[in-house]
Amino acid sequence: MLYFRNIHTGSLLEERAYKEMIIGEHREMWEKQTNGADKFESFEDFHHFLDNGFSNANFESIPLICEPLKLVFTTREAESLWDMATNTVNTWCNRERFLEDEARRSSGTWIVSAKGMIRLTDRIPAALIEKDNYHN
Repeated sequence: MLYFRNIHTGSLLEERAYKEMIIGEHREMWEKQTNGADKFESFEDFHHFLDNGFSNANFESIPLICEPLKLVFTTREAESLWDMATNTVNTWCNRERFLEDEARRSSGTWIVSAKGMIRLTDRIPAALIEKDNYHN
């Protein structure tokens, strides 16, 4: 999973939203690179496009760890990682602030995703960043 942070505002974009923004900014070149297709053939093709100068210098990429089980948390774990007050995330769950694919109950315990927490807080805890691929 990859996020992009605006170096001026600190706001975060998921990779999909960043791709849409870049494609919008470079529509003509994108259509030429993809022969008019509505998407790239592969993840590597998109990164080749970015490597050839079609990116946005106002953003830095932030790769998240790739282990799926390390990207889901109980509400207490999430509150600890994001340095939040007790019961904040549980309250968000009960008030349906998370999207359907971002949180669920498991045997009475709320489980939340990193994706949902990042969307709601606009922050990525250092513990979730893939250090080997992040160059700050």
